[in-house]
Amino acid sequence: MNKRIIGLGVCLMSIMALSEAAVDNYSVGERLFEAIHQGNVAVVEGLISSGVNLDNVTYMEWSIAPLQLSAYAALSGDENRLKILQIILNNKAVDVNSLGQDGFTALYIAASNGRADAVQILLNHSQIKVGKIELTAIRELYKRGLIPERTLSLAKYRASLLDRIKSKFSKHESRYCYSSGECRTCSC
Repeated sequence: MNKRIIGLGVCLMSIMALSEAAVDNYSVGERLFEAIHQGNVAVVEGLISSGVNLDNVTYMEWSIAPLQLSAYAALSGDENRLKILQIILNNKAVDVNSLGQDGFTALYIAASNGRADAVQILLNHSQIKVGKIELTAIRELYKRGLIPERTLSLAKYRASLLDRIKSKFSKHESRYCYSSGECRTCSC
């Protein structure tokens, strides 16, 4: 009987430890979410340097990647929020081409909302891939006079690189790995 009570006690302590860890993770996500939203550069830098997970942040019912969140926050044009976007992009763990839950990339979010400054920051990232939807939104910015021709040219160049990669592997589209850039079916 005593062994069962001890076993039950250990089990309850384990459950309590797991729930405390979940609360800690949630509070870190909550702090990152609020810091990005408020444009608090120092808190974002501190959380990133402490190793916070940049894949996804959960805050109440929201679940969003910090990159997409910072792109939405940068829509205000606030310098601190633009700096946060750059800080998050500088982190090697962040996939600049990832899709948010809404199905949009950070580049599309910035371009479709007329944020030329955020578009420029994102286009300067070495790993950015410009798809057709992003290029269409960037062309609209150019037509409205919000971005210079060199920014449009850079976007077109990035889009042409993506088209060349896709055409090379078009016969094996489902076997193409966009992150490694290799065909998994053959050595074409």
